[in-house]
Amino acid sequence: MYRYLLALAVTLGGMQFVTVPEAQAQERAVRCESRKFRYNECDADMRRPRIIRQLSGSPCIPGQSWGFSRGRIWVDKGCGAVFADSGGRPRWRDQDDRPRRDDRYPRRDDRRNYGDDRYYQPDDY
Repeated sequence: MYRYLLALAVTLGGMQFVTVPEAQAQERAVRCESRKFRYNECDADMRRPRIIRQLSGSPCIPGQSWGFSRGRIWVDKGCGAVFADSGGRPRWRDQDDRPRRDDRYPRRDDRRNYGDDRYYQPDDY
């Protein structure tokens, strides 16, 4: 009997650490609308937003009528929606400020073939 109660207590105690992604998304939801089919931007502390509920009758097409850029969601062409974070690291920011391994070495496109006429620089340059 005590084993069952202990197992139940451990199970219920562990459930407090399990979170539902949809519930987390609702907590950080951002509403952003294009009023009168005009461009609008909204602050959003999200890594990769996604639409969880569309509010407008106009289509919300990624890259055309809505998008995301460095902490801001933009909407246009009548798109209105509630956005939530879908998680993941953003492409434009690293986890820390340390340089990446690849930053220690020059990029291949930084090297110039000075024997090639395309890279000729006049003397007055």
